[in-house]
Amino acid sequence: MKMGTIASQFAIDYLLTVLFAGIYAYNYQTNFSSLKERQEILTTGLLAEGGR
Repeated sequence: MKMGTIASQFAIDYLLTVLFAGIYAYNYQTNFSSLKERQEILTTGLLAEGGR
């Protein structure tokens, strides 16, 4: 494998990571509240250990 190919893959990976982090940070409060809501559903829902 050529060194240029590896460098290109790292560059694309870095750009996508930065882009995703920027989008996530822009909607942080929405994402955080959604995560807490989903976590509560998973821990208290029908499929949780012990059920309801």
